[in-house]
Amino acid sequence: PYFRSTEHDILQLLLPLRHVVVSTGGGTFFYQKNRQIIMADGISIWLDISLEQVIARLSHDGRRPLATDQKELERLYKIRQESYRQANLHLKTDGTTPEQLTELAIRWLEKQKRKHEQ
Repeated sequence: PYFRSTEHDILQLLLPLRHVVVSTGGGTFFYQKNRQIIMADGISIWLDISLEQVIARLSHDGRRPLATDQKELERLYKIRQESYRQANLHLKTDGTTPEQLTELAIRWLEKQKRKHEQ
């Protein structure tokens, strides 16, 4: 609870900033109050990684308490998917380089800007 509360407080502190990228953790966008802050005055991009890749990337040193139980991790992954689907842009990450993802996001943002200017 303390972590999630602090996470929310940080989002509120960042709200007045303009033209910044805020990279959030997996649970941030899941919470409606955080999602509302992000969606009210920003653009959200869902970097959709497969569960297999999540597991492969996780450290198994016990520092990630939500990742110590495989069944719980699968459950969290599935329930968070519904929240993530509300993001403005959905990019699949498996088999894609960070540079490719960046280019896709930039192209999408430029397209949105042109739409808005019309």
